[in-house]
Amino acid sequence: MCNFNLNKLANYRLPIAFLFIFWPIKMPLFFLLFIFFYSFKNIFFSLLPAYL
Repeated sequence: MCNFNLNKLANYRLPIAFLFIFWPIKMPLFFLLFIFFYSFKNIFFSLLPAYL
């Protein structure tokens, strides 16, 4: 299990480095996307009992 997680982390090392390099440029976009997803999640979980 630990070796699998380390191999997975090694495979995602380049995209994580790419994300951290371009984080100051993309930060407003990620912030707006996070706000949109969080509000959509709240609306979804508030409307879910109505359909159950």
